[in-house]
Parts: sequence; structure tokens; C-alpha cells
Amino acid sequence: MVAAEDPQSARSQALAFISQNQIHKRFKLPATADHGELSVTYADVGVTPGTDASDVDTPTLLYIPGQFSTRYVSIYFHHIAAKIGVRVLVIDRPGMGDSTPVPIEQRVSVWIETVRALTSHLSIKHIALASHSAGTIYLFNTLFHCREVLHPQRPYAAAVAPWIDPLHSRLPVMQLAQLLPKQAFSYWDKTSRFFVLNSAPMVVSSGAFLHKARKLLPGSNNEPPFADRNRRKIEEEYGLAADVHAEIEKCSLPKIFGEPVVGVNSETLICLKKCSPEAWGKCWDYSKFVNEFAERERQRSLERGEEQSQLGTSSESKGKLKIQAYFAESDLMIGKKGQTYFEECWDGKDKEFQELWDFDTATVKDTNHESILSAVDVLEGIFQEVKASFQQG
Repeated sequence: MVAAEDPQSARSQALAFISQNQIHKRFKLPATADHGELSVTYADVGVTPGTDASDVDTPTLLYIPGQFSTRYVSIYFHHIAAKIGVRVLVIDRPGMGDSTPVPIEQRVSVWIETVRALTSHLSIKHIALASHSAGTIYLFNTLFHCREVLHPQRPYAAAVAPWIDPLHSRLPVMQLAQLLPKQAFSYWDKTSRFFVLNSAPMVVSSGAFLHKARKLLPGSNNEPPFADRNRRKIEEEYGLAADVHAEIEKCSLPKIFGEPVVGVNSETLICLKKCSPEAWGKCWDYSKFVNEFAERERQRSLERGEEQSQLGTSSESKGKLKIQAYFAESDLMIGKKGQTYFEECWDGKDKEFQELWDFDTATVKDTNHESILSAVDVLEGIFQEVKASFQQG
């Protein structure tokens, strides 16, 4: 007979945490002329809003994860967000978790519908935005189509290790991946599941070699010194024991790949641009997207100025968008050329966009494309900005 596991063991605590209801929420997206009723799974972690009317505008962040990430990425956010006082939503995109798959060309439009429907469903007035890697595509489309859901006085968005078209990152391994036939990615979900659950080495869609399957998850493919420092800081400042933290990372992969991940196939094709421009929504070309978005922001700025003039008020900073980008020190998916391209897009020629938004970047020491997502300093910075954006409203 197998002895019962100690409920106080690190593994038991990790499994209990991962199984919490707040990580396994769902709702239905109503049918439209383009699709039937769709299921959506999501996590709602961090601070829990109260029922008092004063809590209606709880600082809330919509975090848009990368290609292989699902709502389970929220396990890295909960303790930090809860202490800082921020609510964090993480939505499974179509084909991930129990979110209903949709054709590749509908992924962005369904995402936009989902953002609007979920914020309405949860009675959320305003949100801040953040993304990691492939989530950048959905971040940009949310900024463009759902600008009104950002806080009106201090709107905020952050991009962590933003995905860059291989044309601009110029990484040979990424460009080689683009040469593979589309059919090679038709069963990418099944291939990934097999290698992950059997702990074998594998190559992800970026072409980056992962020596252990657990390296698909943020925080778990760090070099030990960084991982240890990260866990120690979380233990000391946010109360999550380091051994429990390590078990949470270890237990997450079987949970993620125990659910459908067929959406990875479409996400990979999108990242490698083996799809129509429609699959990227408004941002097939980042430079053109930023310029088009800038025109919208100019119009918003003019309208805001007229309103302030009529009200007899003036505050140049209120209502101005703040955008931050965090880059890994060593990033095999986007490289330094990709970082430079992204920065140049948002800075514009001769800082031409500085009157429209505040844009700043940071390169995070000792991190890579995956580990930067769980870096405490990055999460603290984002969550503190979110809280400040709501408090200064």
C-alpha cells in the first residue's frame, strides 16, 4: 500500500495551490454571425475585489501570455500581486486549456471579443495591459481596438520580451524555422506534449534548444543562481516558501499539457508568419501599426484637450499612455537587433511620439526569453505601475 502523502509537504501544498478555483474559472462567449458559442477558461488571481462600491475600480491587469503559456502562468503572479494590491487576469486563448479552438484567422477577433465580454462579465471598468513574447500581437490589437478599457487618467501597458518578426530580429535559427513547411506544425501540440511529459530534450518553435522539458515554463529554465535568488526573494518578501515554489514549477507542466494545447499549432504559425496578415490583426508590420496607433492617440489627445478646456482644467500628464518594455539580457528568440527594432518603432524618428506616450525600456540582468517572465523585479515593476495608474486617477 502506498503511504498517503503528507498534506504539509511542499508537493501537497503546490498541488493544492495549483488546484485553487481562482486558477480555473470559465465563462461563455456568446455566438455571433462568425462563430458559435465559445468556452473560455481564465485565471483571476492576486487581490480579490470586495463587494463595496468603492472597490469597483480595483487595480486590474490583463496579462497576455506567450505561445506555450496558459492561465497557469498566473501561479507566478499571485503572491506578488496580492501583496501589492493588484488583480491579475490571464485568459487561455483559443485552443489552450478549455478555450474553444477557432480558425487561425479568427484568433485576434475572438480575442478582442473575449476581452470586452470578460471585463463586462466581471464588471471591470478599467484594466492595464501586459504581455510576454507572442502575447505582444494580442497586446497591440487590444490597445488598438479596446483603448477605452485602459484607465482614462493614467493608461498603462507593458511588453515583456516582446515577440519580433524574424525579418527584424535577423536570428538565423528563427529564419530557418520559417523555411519549414506549414505541415510540420500541424501536430506541434502532440509533439510538445510527448516530449514534455517524457522529460526529453526538444526544440520549441523558436528553434531554441531546451535541455529539459520544464524549460518551457518561465522561471524553470533559469540558471540555478538566478532561480535561487528569485525564489528566495519571493519567500522573504511575499511568503511563498522556496521549496513550495519549486514544486509549483515542477507540477505545472503535467497540468498544462494534461489539457488541450492545440492552439500552439496556430500560435507557432502566426509567430513565424506562415499565415495571412489577417491572423496578426492590426500589427503585421509593427512600424506601420505604431504610426496608425499614433494617429489615433493624437486624435484622443485633441479631444481630451478640448474637454479640459471646457472644464477649465489642464494636466498634460493625465490621460497620456505609458508604455514599458522589458528585455532579457540574453534572448535567443529576438536578439539585440529585435530589441533595437522594437525600441525604434515606439520611439519614432527623432522621438516623434513623445507627446503621445511615455515609452521606456529596461534590460533585465541574468534573464533569458523565458525566465524574465517570472523575474520578481519585473513583476514588481509592472504591478506597482498598475496600482499607481489607478490610484492617480
